[in-house]
Order: sequence, then C-alpha cells, then structure tokens
Amino acid sequence: SGATSYQLDESANGGAWTQVQSAAATSKAYTSKTAGSYGYRVRACNAAGCGPNSASVSVQAIYPPTAAPAVSVPASSGNGAYTVSWTAVSGATSYQLDESANGGAWTLVQNAVATSKVYSGKAAGSYSYRARACTMAGCGPTSASVSVTVAPATAPVLSAPANNSTGSYTLSWNAVATATSYPLQERVAGGSWTTIQNTAGTSRAIAGKTSATYEYQVGACNAGGCGPYSTLARVVVALPPPPTPVGLYVEKENEGGWTCSATWNAAATATRYELREGGASVVYNGPSTGYVRTANCTATFAVRACSADGCSAWSAEVAPVLIQLGGLNMNLNAPLELAALSMEVQP
Repeated sequence: SGATSYQLDESANGGAWTQVQSAAATSKAYTSKTAGSYGYRVRACNAAGCGPNSASVSVQAIYPPTAAPAVSVPASSGNGAYTVSWTAVSGATSYQLDESANGGAWTLVQNAVATSKVYSGKAAGSYSYRARACTMAGCGPTSASVSVTVAPATAPVLSAPANNSTGSYTLSWNAVATATSYPLQERVAGGSWTTIQNTAGTSRAIAGKTSATYEYQVGACNAGGCGPYSTLARVVVALPPPPTPVGLYVEKENEGGWTCSATWNAAATATRYELREGGASVVYNGPSTGYVRTANCTATFAVRACSADGCSAWSAEVAPVLIQLGGLNMNLNAPLELAALSMEVQP
C-alpha cells in the first residue's frame, strides 16, 4: 500500500545483485534466458523512498542438452561380459541408454547419472547401443549406435558313422543360434588336429579315406569369436583287401639252363603281390605282375594281391607248363597257350 513503483534485483548464479527493473508493474517476463540459477528480490517505492527488500527466490533455467554423447563398446566378446560407456555432456544430469538385440526394436535399459553400464553373462548374439544426455527439461539428440557381438556359448552336436568300409561318408551337425561359421577339425586317432572346413555349412562329405580311425570335432563361431568344440566323433574306416588276382600262368623251359616265369592279371586297389611256390614259400613280394628266375620250377604256384587294407585269398594252385625247345619235348597243360605258341622245329 502506498507504493508507486517496484525495484526488482537479480543475482545470476550466486553473483552480485543487479537492479533489472524499476517500474509500477508487479511482474517481469523473461524469454530465452541463459541456462543457470537466478535469484530475485523486490522492494516497494514511492516519492519518499523504498521499503525493505523482500525475501529472495530462485529459479533454475534448464534446457535439454544440445549435444549427443559418444558411445563406445568392444567389437566382440567371447564370454558375454563387456562394458558400454559414453562421454559426459555439459549440463546433463542423467543419461538414457538404449539396446537393440539382434537387430530388433530399441529398448531403454538404463536411465541414470552414470556414464557406463556393465554386462556379464550376455547370451550369444549381436547387440547395438545408443545414448542421449538429459536434464529436467528433456533429453538431447541420440548418439550414433555401436555394436558388440557375443560368441556362441554352445557347441554343435556332431553326427558321424561309427564304422565305414568304403572310405566315403558324410559328417553333419546342427545349426547354432547366431553362428556364422563352423570350423571342422580332423585327425587320425592320437594325431594332431587339422581344420578341413570353416564355412557356414552344416555338413561335410568325406572321400578317399584309407583304413584308419578318424576323429572329428566342430565349433560354432561368429564375429565375437568361437564357442566350445563339439563332443568328439570317431569313424573307424576298414576297407576290404584287394580281390584275388586271376590269370596266373607259370612256365618253365630248359634252353641252355632252366628258366621259371610266372605272370598274372592286376587286381584293383592292390599295391603289391605275393607269389608262393609249393604251397608255402613266398618267392616274390612286390608291385609287379610278373616273376622270372633262372632256376627250375619244382612245384605248383599261387598268387594273392595285397594293400594297406590286407591281402586277398590265394589263387588256385597252378602247375608250371614245361617248354623244352630244340628237341620238341613239350608237356603243355594249357591248350590256349599251345595255340598261341610259335616255334621252329629242328630236324
């Protein structure tokens, strides 16, 4: 009562008081005030002077942040443990962190003063993160997103035949969630592992194996690394021995000295042949399909084919054909050979 004007003082951020208005009005409007804390007090005046200052009041001018934080995260994690962190933004009082799992929708996973979030035991997959700085007035722009890939935590289940007699078979395994490749390893039992395939496929055809025990294991990998290998699978390859050779023919002749020779047909998969004489004594063991010696043949002969997978059964016993030129003294037990024989008869 009795006042004709009012003087308004302002203190910015705890600083000195400054008169900002002296007028009959009982209010003052502000727009676009710089962010900060402002104190105000007022006194009533007339021609005789001014009365006492009012108690001071304060107002906080707050704006949403204008900058986005910069988010960082490791590119990969082999065990599902990692930390998402971001830079502080001036004026921010809290930060919101969003997550997207495997390309799905964004979900708010943290709204706090902290500038990081720690994860552990995260399931295999790809996770993206983005953040924004906030105040009481709202939140600023959202940061660019960053991603981390967690390696598969489970192993595929490997399937293989326990036994094989051809050297050709197929290995297969189930797909593992988030895996992009499967390293397949092989070894001869007790040997060193060799990676024979590392693709997105879930099977492998094996061929050309010799008799042995082969062991296999397969893992599941993605950009975050590889999970554990599968339980070992073992394949016992036992190829059959070569077939028994056919066409064994043995002859002996005495033309200035005895000669004994034998020939036979090659047998599939054979790497060597054994020729025996007299039902017991092996007189030849080698890769050839023929045998010659400068000595008489005194008994029947049999041949068998061998490889790393074993030996065939012995052929039937064959008696040698006697050829004695010059005196035309022949004892042929094979008419077909006689028909093919070309000779000169001496008087």
